[in-house]
Amino acid sequence: MLKNKNSISERSKIQIYKNDLRFLLDIKKSVGLLNNNIHDKAALIAIDILEKKYPSLKINYFNAGVRGIDLIGKEGNKIKLIAEIKTTTINKGDSLKGPQMKDIKEDLERLVNENVDYKYLILISSKVEDNLKKRLNFKKKYQNVKILTVF
Repeated sequence: MLKNKNSISERSKIQIYKNDLRFLLDIKKSVGLLNNNIHDKAALIAIDILEKKYPSLKINYFNAGVRGIDLIGKEGNKIKLIAEIKTTTINKGDSLKGPQMKDIKEDLERLVNENVDYKYLILISSKVEDNLKKRLNFKKKYQNVKILTVF
């Protein structure tokens, strides 16, 4: 019998915390899988749009979560198109935050530095596109990069 009816034994507390932690870790894992699935669907939409626009290209997708170029379009053995996919979202009235902007800028720099005919930044929403264009001198600094919004 417990000395204080309102107290929980230390062992019981630890078990409760472990159960809570397990639950939270399961949610975190699910969110990670959800993010990858969103990235995959955005890639499939982008490929469909880009292959219609550039019918001579065969466009391949590299898995979500892998650092580097997400889409590569080839004509024969020659790389003609590259694309980075960003599934960043923002709420109405919000703007892109520091880490989001940093990641997008890194992707844009990667695109700018490649010597190919077509360079795309694939975005998930026009809100992100509008916000990005307002915050960056996009037309001047990234003039060779086109934006494709898939949703």
